[in-house]
Amino acid sequence: MKFLAHLQKDLKDEPISIYDVIRGFNGKNPEFWEKRTYYSLIDGIPMKAVVNTIKKKPHFAVKKGYGGNDNSGGGESIEHQLAKKVIYDNKFLKIKIGSIRDTIFFSKIIIEQPIKKKNSKNEKERIGRRADLYVQIANRNSFDFLVSKGLIIEIYKSNKVSLVKRNFYRKFDIPSIEIKINKEIKFNGNVGKLYKELKECLSNEINATNLHDPFWEKHQKERKEKQLKLQKEIEKKKQEQKEIEIKELDKKKRKEIEKKQFEKVYKEKEIIEQTIKKKNKFVKFIDKFLNYKM
Repeated sequence: MKFLAHLQKDLKDEPISIYDVIRGFNGKNPEFWEKRTYYSLIDGIPMKAVVNTIKKKPHFAVKKGYGGNDNSGGGESIEHQLAKKVIYDNKFLKIKIGSIRDTIFFSKIIIEQPIKKKNSKNEKERIGRRADLYVQIANRNSFDFLVSKGLIIEIYKSNKVSLVKRNFYRKFDIPSIEIKINKEIKFNGNVGKLYKELKECLSNEINATNLHDPFWEKHQKERKEKQLKLQKEIEKKKQEQKEIEIKELDKKKRKEIEKKQFEKVYKEKEIIEQTIKKKNKFVKFIDKFLNYKM
């Protein structure tokens, strides 16, 4: 069910919620809100407001004759739906997968894209399921998401992507990630306020998880090689440090030996000088004594 829509057929138009429409129904000009056409948040398809309903929550539904799928996004919260619009407007995400972090920019974004793959005739055909966001990567990045290639982004607030959907992406080898929006962000009747809160959340770094990485084996191998290289570098630095310490120790020992040798030589010199002094003194005494006798 859809809880958000545009008043104008313009994807840049500020979205309104079904609850804004309900307030309009209860206001001074209910006919204006009841008869007017609303437009899909995703692709501008004409919609109507379904308010007087018992079995379902109030929502926007695709107008008769315009096709579409009214159940697309069934069960999604208003926060979930508006998060797609925020990412569509931002055109980037700052994400962290494991220990890797980077900013990825998008050259193209499609909200609720039906998933298609090429068949044997090299023609694209729908293979079922609908993704929250289909994006094309615009920049080289640390995650090895290929530039100009597609990536599926799934969003969740409370419930993660189902195992069935995850296996679907693996089966058809579709690069895909999921991101989580803050649980504390809740709609309080003001779409503008909710948009600002989601924009702040999704403009900062958020954790992401790989649903399917087609290059997983390659990345695992590269990570192991990187870890091994890092380990070798650490061991090399340890060895170099050890050698420096040994050299410093040897240098210190050499200095101590040289100091001892100097002290020994100096001591010996002192002894010799003292001996010479004594001898000179004795010679002087003898000379004096002999002179006296004469």
